[in-house]
Amino acid sequence: MKLDSEVTVAKDYDKYNDDAKGNGLKGCLTNTRLSKEEVIAQYKQLWQVEKTFRISKKDLRIPPLFHY
Repeated sequence: MKLDSEVTVAKDYDKYNDDAKGNGLKGCLTNTRLSKEEVIAQYKQLWQVEKTFRISKKDLRIPPLFHY
């Protein structure tokens, strides 16, 4: 990289504060007929499925599984 002229850097505090408003929010898009409370409850249980896959892959020493 080559800079031929002087560069000025400044923080955009308005943009920073706008971005901070959405921190911690997640969105879910689904085609199910479950209520939003049921979808959230099911999503919170996802870690158990992921943990099971991690354990089975580690213990069985199987290669990565790619599916479409």
